[in-house]
Amino acid sequence: MEPLGVSVSLIEPGATKTRIGGKTHDSLNSNRMGGVYAGLEDYLEPMTGEGIDEYGASPETTSAAIAHAILSRCPRATYFPSWVMFIGMIFAAMPSPLNPFRLSVQAYQIKKSIAIGWNR
Repeated sequence: MEPLGVSVSLIEPGATKTRIGGKTHDSLNSNRMGGVYAGLEDYLEPMTGEGIDEYGASPETTSAAIAHAILSRCPRATYFPSWVMFIGMIFAAMPSPLNPFRLSVQAYQIKKSIAIGWNR
């Protein structure tokens, strides 16, 4: 897009501290899931409960990154309002065999596929 005079910035806020996280957390606790979705509650807990309050970016920080990307003469290519997302960026740049996050996700998916009785 640059040859057309359009610059693009990627903003990766990750989890942002808003009231919607608490609502999701409350909904998960009041509507217990079973069967195939039984493990989903534990998986979503860090992303919907206290994890967001502890590690999420504030709306002000995220808004400041968006404003900088729009208004700056020299915007950054990528913004990470939350330090957790910056660490995620480092993991994302790692090749899959070395990336502990991707390995754990793959192990989780394999474990779940075996638990529900299907394999790839």
